[in-house]
Amino acid sequence: MKFYKNILIVLMLITLCSGQFALPSFQAVANADNVGPRITITAADGSSAVTSGSTTNDNTLTLTFTCNETTSNFIVSDIGVVGGSISSFSGSDKVYTATFTPSSNRLTKIYIPTGAFTDGMSNNNYASEIFEWIYDSSVPLFFLTTLAADNSTVNVQLSETVFNSSSGTGALEVGDWSFALAVPLGGDPATLSSSTPSSISKGVPTFSDNTIDADLNGAISIFASMN
Repeated sequence: MKFYKNILIVLMLITLCSGQFALPSFQAVANADNVGPRITITAADGSSAVTSGSTTNDNTLTLTFTCNETTSNFIVSDIGVVGGSISSFSGSDKVYTATFTPSSNRLTKIYIPTGAFTDGMSNNNYASEIFEWIYDSSVPLFFLTTLAADNSTVNVQLSETVFNSSSGTGALEVGDWSFALAVPLGGDPATLSSSTPSSISKGVPTFSDNTIDADLNGAISIFASMN
């Protein structure tokens, strides 16, 4: 009988404990979305990426607009541009594409202003980072050439910054230049000791032109022995 009494006492304790302590309850609470979307702008020339701040001679750029969350009301008129136009706009959800055509040789900008579109919770977008690109299809020209009185130095000023490679890198070298004398109409013709300069160096600019690049300002000096 003691065995059954022990069972009864245990059941009574469980019953009392169940009555004294209520089991906790849980309720799911949805997080409110009050943060606006933001778009990142990237570009390519068809075969490779074009980074913001770069200079190329591409006739058009393919732009990609990637949003950090889904949006359904981002349209072509939401895109701000300086120095060009947008066409062939398409996309949905988080990714959109378009073609950018520059209006001329110049610095261009593409951006998304604040409040242009919303996310699914009607939060206005934040402004994007500005994508900057310089379109340069012009050939550099000799802007000004002067010869020292003793024919020892030729100073050449170019219309824009130049490089010794098609990739837009590298300073000019001696081998990038070649001298030739025009045949005079009369008198004794001059002679050259060499058809290439003995050395070259960048001169001090006498003007400021940041249209293409601010590093060289389009000025370069060539030193050669001439007699």
